[in-house]
Amino acid sequence: MAWNLVGHNWAANILTKHIQSGNVKHAYLFCGLDGIGRRSLALRFAQALTCPNARETAEPCLSCSSCQRIARMQHPDLFVISVPENRKEISIDQVRALQHDLSLAPYEAPCRIGLLLDFQNASDEAQNSMLKTLEEPTSRVVLLVTASRPEDLLPTIASRCEVILLRPAGSEEISNALEKETGIGNIDAEKLARLSNGCYGQALAMQQNPEKVTKINSLIDGMLEAMTLPLRDRFAYAEELAPRKPSTRENLQGVFRVWISFWRDALIIATQANTPVIHNDYEAVLHSLAEEIPLPEIQAQLARLEDGFDQLDKNANARLLTEVMVMGFPQRRKSPNPPR
Repeated sequence: MAWNLVGHNWAANILTKHIQSGNVKHAYLFCGLDGIGRRSLALRFAQALTCPNARETAEPCLSCSSCQRIARMQHPDLFVISVPENRKEISIDQVRALQHDLSLAPYEAPCRIGLLLDFQNASDEAQNSMLKTLEEPTSRVVLLVTASRPEDLLPTIASRCEVILLRPAGSEEISNALEKETGIGNIDAEKLARLSNGCYGQALAMQQNPEKVTKINSLIDGMLEAMTLPLRDRFAYAEELAPRKPSTRENLQGVFRVWISFWRDALIIATQANTPVIHNDYEAVLHSLAEEIPLPEIQAQLARLEDGFDQLDKNANARLLTEVMVMGFPQRRKSPNPPR
């Protein structure tokens, strides 16, 4: 396991080669799903850049003072900006302060490192201000930017970074890591690995906060209940998910991901594919759906939800989009005791 990370050996190997060859880029952009490990990889890279025991191997020891302070984000040559508490975005003042800090000579490490967390949440002014630093690289400075997607940043920012698109890890790797790190049993670890969408951070969060699994199940239960309601009564469910007051895009993305994963499971059952389902607690329901709903309609539901997720990603009207998705669920007869 490269750099003691779950699921990103290929990325760690690329970054290791950059260090070993003396070809470290001025700026890196780490993208991927929430919980996939964008910040973890960026911090591990920062440790590899600053660890005194990693000069030749680019393998951080993770135990020296430098590595420990980087992990706590308290190193004198590491400067971090993120959305402040009780604020909605990273401001231009934060970026200007970062630029000042990076203009000074390193205190003890070979370089100064700027870590810009979830920079998709930076204001346009802040992103434009950051462009100057990207366009006029300063020696002995490395910028590490994390964001959900390159498209969520100004194109001129993404184009000036070495982009690392993180891929979901395999369920077995996540399951093994959970067992080793948390001590939970194999069955529970496998279940969390399936629910995590290949994101070890999500799996770890669910293990530490079981209510997250409960929320996933409640979203599935709510969807199944909505499918038994007449169209006129489904609006209440849509409003519950996307109330008229401002609703965060991230929250609804989580809802859509659960729906998509459930209908993918239905497709797996309907086609008798040799692939394990994610929501095995609902296997009886999934078999029932596969018998009631024609395969083309299951495929259409999945395609519709995936398209809806893309529209949500492009800042479509969240309330209207949620209503359209809920109205489009197939109609089912209500079972007094639905199998689960």
